[in-house]
Amino acid sequence: PMMIVRKDMMITSAVARNSPIGGLIAKRCPNVTNDHYIMAAFLCQERLKEDKSYWKKYIEALPKKMFSLPYRYPPDAGAEVLKNTYAGFFIGTRTLNAIR
Repeated sequence: PMMIVRKDMMITSAVARNSPIGGLIAKRCPNVTNDHYIMAAFLCQERLKEDKSYWKKYIEALPKKMFSLPYRYPPDAGAEVLKNTYAGFFIGTRTLNAIR
């Protein structure tokens, strides 16, 4: 192998789901089962912790702004969840541009 990464150094869906924010989402929004949303909430929470986050170095390496969504992200994915968010706006814009 080229590189080995210890499991405790990986942010996985399980890490996000088992975090305080993941537990809160599971409790208050049981219909949100998509790991992408839970991971996004986890990363936002960790970014807000600043120096207190175990993941500080990783969070600092992430882009500060989102310029695109994954190529295969379905246009209707999470429309209700993403309503009134930048990602929701971006999905709508990309869909309109694709139609034109």
